[in-house]
Amino acid sequence: MKDDKNLIGIIDYGGSNLKSVFNAFNKLNIVCEICDDYSKLDKYDKLILPGVGAFELASKQLKANGFFNKIIDKVNSGTPILGICLGMQLLLNSSEEYGYSKGMGLIDGEVKSFKNIGVNPHIHMGWNDIKITNNSNILGEGNETYYFVHGYYCDIKEQEFVAAKVHHGLSFDVAYERNNIFAVQFHPEKSQKNGLSLLKKFANL
Repeated sequence: MKDDKNLIGIIDYGGSNLKSVFNAFNKLNIVCEICDDYSKLDKYDKLILPGVGAFELASKQLKANGFFNKIIDKVNSGTPILGICLGMQLLLNSSEEYGYSKGMGLIDGEVKSFKNIGVNPHIHMGWNDIKITNNSNILGEGNETYYFVHGYYCDIKEQEFVAAKVHHGLSFDVAYERNNIFAVQFHPEKSQKNGLSLLKKFANL
């Protein structure tokens, strides 16, 4: 599906997993570009905020290269965004990773540590079934399996917009949908058939 009027921008703020996200869209024959210049974000009809790594560093990188406020403005003006893994966490109000770090505040919630509440292992890594909790435009209708790797989890206050949860020591929020804001804690780009289906649905919104 080549559609230059539905151009997807994958935000490159110095984080990782950009190429795997790019390759997943290419596999679906969906037009996308990696964007490392905040001043060019206006050309994109949809945004992907990926990320693997530390919240504090990613937040600083987003601010240093001009993306932080530009993303907030684009999303508040109605541009659809999909946050993936750390990209989801960055959309929340704050994280307790390495102390306190402020997020974009586009999702009302906090990022918390498995370690601080005694969950072992501290890193949630591997394939898990998610539990659908609300209607979703990008998830399937039944409970599906996705690939996870993260040491911190999202605690979202707006439970009416939480689309799915998973269990790893506790039940926590792994998918969020509100208007033009979409976010998933797992990695759709590494989740084979289910992940590609999710990315295709986001592209077709």
